[in-house]
Amino acid sequence: MINIELLINISARAAIGLCVSAAASLGFWWLMWTSYRVSSENLPIFFLVQALIIGGPAALGSIIAWWNTQSSRKINWLFIALVIATAVVSGWLWNEIRGVKTYYALFGGVLRVEVFSLRHMIVGMIIGAVVGGNAMGAVFYLYRALRHREY
Repeated sequence: MINIELLINISARAAIGLCVSAAASLGFWWLMWTSYRVSSENLPIFFLVQALIIGGPAALGSIIAWWNTQSSRKINWLFIALVIATAVVSGWLWNEIRGVKTYYALFGGVLRVEVFSLRHMIVGMIIGAVVGGNAMGAVFYLYRALRHREY
C-alpha cells in the first residue's frame, strides 16, 4: 500500500532541496568568484577548490530540505557528514566525467588542445553537487521513514 502522505512529503522536500541547493551553490560561488577570485595554476587543485565552494552550499540546501527532527542526534550528525561528502564528491566527479567527453577525442587518436570553459565547469559541478546531495538526503530519509517510521 502506498502512503500518500510520504509521497507528498518526499515530493515537497525534493522540490525545495533542488531549488535551495542550486540557488545557494550558485550564489556562494558567485560571491567567492567576485570577491576572492580563487584560482590555481594546477588544474586538478582548482577543480577541487571549486567543488568545495559549490558542494558546501549545495549540501547545506540538501540538509535543510531533508532534515528529520525525529532522528537521534547521532543519526543527524551521520546524515550531515554523508550529505556534505556526497555533494562535494559528486560535484567534482560530475566535472571529471564531463571532462572526458569535452577535453579529449573520443578514441584517443587525435591530439587536441584542452578546452576549458568556466561556465561548463560551474554548470557541471552545480548539477553534480545538487543532484548528489539531494539523492543522498532522499535515500537517507527514505531509509529512516520506511525502516524506522520517522517522517
